[in-house]
Amino acid sequence: EAIAQPARFQNDCEDIFQPLRRTILRLHRAPPAGDASGLTLAEVPGKAEVWHFVLLVAAQRPFLQLQAAEVGRVLEACEPWAVELYSSPDLHGRRLQMWED
Repeated sequence: EAIAQPARFQNDCEDIFQPLRRTILRLHRAPPAGDASGLTLAEVPGKAEVWHFVLLVAAQRPFLQLQAAEVGRVLEACEPWAVELYSSPDLHGRRLQMWED
């Protein structure tokens, strides 16, 4: 929703991004069976929307760009997330503009 509404993104992106970042990093460090909830990073739904949001944060919030790149690298290292990224020319192109490998 924050992606589709520019005013909401401007007002809420940091409040949305920080818990999202913590969750992604926690799931990345979780054992293969998942975290306490049993969820794994690969199973998180809404991959395209999360990618759009992370890339938008990186582009529009310079002070969060390093954290967004950190999240992006973690997601890109997870095969289902990488497939989602590379299957979308728009997402992949924006990712290439945001950070180097």
